[in-house]
Amino acid sequence: MFITTPFIRYFVNRLYESGKLDLQQRDQLILQDRQFNVAITGAALFLIASLFI
Repeated sequence: MFITTPFIRYFVNRLYESGKLDLQQRDQLILQDRQFNVAITGAALFLIASLFI
């Protein structure tokens, strides 16, 4: 969705593969990134819609 998502997933997966994160921490970080992206998208859509009202 955003440019940060591939980078965050890449680094989280690298940390998981190197053993610095366990599976639950990896899943939590990816979920937080997804929730953050949904919030940004919702706010952006709201702002764009408010321009046309």
